[in-house]
Amino acid sequence: MKPRLIPLVITLALAAFAANAAADYPDKPIRLVVPFPPGGGADIAARAVGQQLQKSLGQPLIVDCRPGADGQIASAEVAKAAPDGYTLLYGSASGLSYVPATRKAPPYDPLRDFTPIASQFVVKYVLYAHPGLPVNSMRELIDYAHANPGKLSYGTGTSTAFLTMNELLASTKTNMVHVPYKGEVSAQADLLAGRIQLMFATPSSFQAHAKAGSIRALAVSDTERGASDPDVPTFAELGIPPLRVRAWLGVVGPAGLPKDVVERLSRAFNEALEVPDVRAQLDKLGFKPAGSSPLEKGALLKEQLDLMQRAVRDGHVASD
Repeated sequence: MKPRLIPLVITLALAAFAANAAADYPDKPIRLVVPFPPGGGADIAARAVGQQLQKSLGQPLIVDCRPGADGQIASAEVAKAAPDGYTLLYGSASGLSYVPATRKAPPYDPLRDFTPIASQFVVKYVLYAHPGLPVNSMRELIDYAHANPGKLSYGTGTSTAFLTMNELLASTKTNMVHVPYKGEVSAQADLLAGRIQLMFATPSSFQAHAKAGSIRALAVSDTERGASDPDVPTFAELGIPPLRVRAWLGVVGPAGLPKDVVERLSRAFNEALEVPDVRAQLDKLGFKPAGSSPLEKGALLKEQLDLMQRAVRDGHVASD
């Protein structure tokens, strides 16, 4: 064989191998890495969707929770995985936007090191207040914060919740003290005890306490009220400018996934969101289904990364 033909032969052989692999996909369980603790909203949602994927793909979807470092641990692991479609990431705004934008030496590039597959949910944050705080509405909260600058404290369990609160404070020209936590659960305990007065959180962790009156729900950070909290108004209803920061979950894989595999996975994940039982579970969690094509998911990744990078450049978010 002539030397100049060897690269061509190798390329054709690899293409044929990839085509055959895609045709047989999947022939073993798929691992979905979730960057949040077991038992949380993301874990519950992943398992609900996973049950439907097992029916449509014929293979189990194994949910593997790898929390920590704002999603960096889980994201870095998947970025290094083989691009065969058997290791996927339930990527979050924290891991795929916040971490790359705020680290001077990011462990991965969200646009280069991953293959977009599908968006899954927009997470509706609710702003909760301790009942000892003498406010019953967002208007009263804003007025109270203006009269007491720097005296209120708010907790955050994720970087996205921090950015959401940061944007709200900027738009309402209020000043509060930030108290960071490693997760919503630890922050929840301090909110219930009154050690902090406010926090943005997902309804799944706080609904029971809000209904019992242990905490007070003030507003939803979305354009629509949540099915889990239909009496809680949205920021839009209250005349507060829409927040640009979005909390979301979406499916990505390592860079270089075969196109046929990507299309099959995207179709399966999107179809799972249309199942009534799955949608009912998501409503209870405060997760708004937001399926998309791989192209749309890629556009969201770029949009949110650009937003985070601007926040760093403008000094609204510190980098390390």
